Amino acid sequence: MHKLKRLMELIRQGEYCKIISYFITFLPKQIYSLSASLRDKKFGGKSVNRAIPSKYAKQGSSPTQSSDYRCMKRVFNEVPLLPDDFFIDVGCGEGRVLTYLYSKGFRGRCIGIELDEDVAKTAAMRTASCENVEICCGDVLEHPELFRDATVVYLFNPFSRRIFKPFAEMLVSVCSRPVRLYYLNSLYESELQDNENWRCLSSGAIHRIGLRPMRFSVYELIRH
Repeated sequence: MHKLKRLMELIRQGEYCKIISYFITFLPKQIYSLSASLRDKKFGGKSVNRAIPSKYAKQGSSPTQSSDYRCMKRVFNEVPLLPDDFFIDVGCGEGRVLTYLYSKGFRGRCIGIELDEDVAKTAAMRTASCENVEICCGDVLEHPELFRDATVVYLFNPFSRRIFKPFAEMLVSVCSRPVRLYYLNSLYESELQDNENWRCLSSGAIHRIGLRPMRFSVYELIRH
């Protein structure tokens, strides 16, 4: 409503350059938001196009926010999943990534791990019809056994650097199979760049009209 009032004010003032700029930045975001909500409802029964403050911010947990559909498309096109991949979404939030992959035909084993109990319940509800998906509620650092046979780990920056570093080290120590780490909004990529156990397969920035570019990277765990 505030944005609509602002637009009407610009029209009354005859600020045509500002009106054009307004539409260039505002409309694409609104179109995406509507499209994302419709896709959420189609594949999960409920829109999850929102941000939820973290109950565990003091422990290093980030707010819950669903991955951008445009970013997921780019990341999984850059390094495609294999049919027999075992996929783990760390900080799965309300399950958008898991329902997205299911809608694209991926039927490999999937686990979504979420720290917030209420958010995990929503993810479980939204993925109930996905027979290959399991939702686990808990702290990833306390459940290293879940990653033993994983081949793909996905992150949308779910925690702070002080959690990310030991998490990456945990993967090195427990994973028994070759692992690819898909990292969206890769704020702490330097922890992987400086570690000889990880090799970069792909990285870049995804440009979105009206929003800042979203950085991503895909790394592979190297066994020496």
